[in-house]
Amino acid sequence: MAKKRRKPGVVTDPSPLEVLAHPSDMDREFYEEERDFIFELTGEPSPNGVLVSSQARYLLQLSRMAVRYEPELWASIATDAMATMVVMLEVVTFHHQGKPWPRYTLPGVGDVEIRVSSSNLMERDARTWLMAYGLARLRGDQVAIDRLTGVDFDALYSSRTYNVALSEALVALETQMLGTVEAHLQRAEEAIAERIRKTLGDHKMNKHVVHLTQPLVAVVRTLTAGDGAAFNEALAEAFRHHREYWNQSYALNRGDTKLMDQPAGWSSYVLGGLAQTATARGLDVKVRSEYAPSWFSAKPLP
Repeated sequence: MAKKRRKPGVVTDPSPLEVLAHPSDMDREFYEEERDFIFELTGEPSPNGVLVSSQARYLLQLSRMAVRYEPELWASIATDAMATMVVMLEVVTFHHQGKPWPRYTLPGVGDVEIRVSSSNLMERDARTWLMAYGLARLRGDQVAIDRLTGVDFDALYSSRTYNVALSEALVALETQMLGTVEAHLQRAEEAIAERIRKTLGDHKMNKHVVHLTQPLVAVVRTLTAGDGAAFNEALAEAFRHHREYWNQSYALNRGDTKLMDQPAGWSSYVLGGLAQTATARGLDVKVRSEYAPSWFSAKPLP
């Protein structure tokens, strides 16, 4: 399927408590072609069952696109993406433990045997866990959160130490093992510092850590401390870093204006989910952002 050139848009500078983003105006016809293609692809299991990692990736991408082009469908698509990612992570855990491929009922597919595609190993990592957690929090799905806390992180493929440690910190937070949270956060911070040290002066190598992971760890640390003011400051800073990463660090490098041009940058499910976690724990969350609009949440922030 031929993909059309995306048109540039406008991005506004963020204020301290309201981070506004206006992503590029991707052609709606292109979006609709992608949507129909993905719906067809994810709705037809192969004779040997669904390769669930592929389905999770396609649904996640479609949900990101729907943020701007079909928000009325976003909740349904995002919920299906979350459910599929949870299944994938459970399947990886079962397989790691030597259990047979399980059977699940998948959205739009029905009852099938689940296999994880060996060609999509990079989808089976702690970043996927964090994305599923963020969506589960946004959608208020405690069952999904409980299932995510049972994932075996030793089974995940080639995931950075800081992402694993951060995921484990959130598991400890959800299971009220607050003493364990600090150990995981320290491990994440040490791994980040080491990564930055090794790539000192090489912006392309450490930009993801500096703009996305490091601010995320700061958000979780303030969340576990129960410090509302510090949490709001860290969350606003994390949204600013998100904007900078996707608008500058991830520029097209073809002489184009440095504007957000990737659907993955149009929203932040993880930061939005953490705002919901903070509210559930009694913090007064004052930060609002178009990267995590109120309609993402089954129960919007007050």
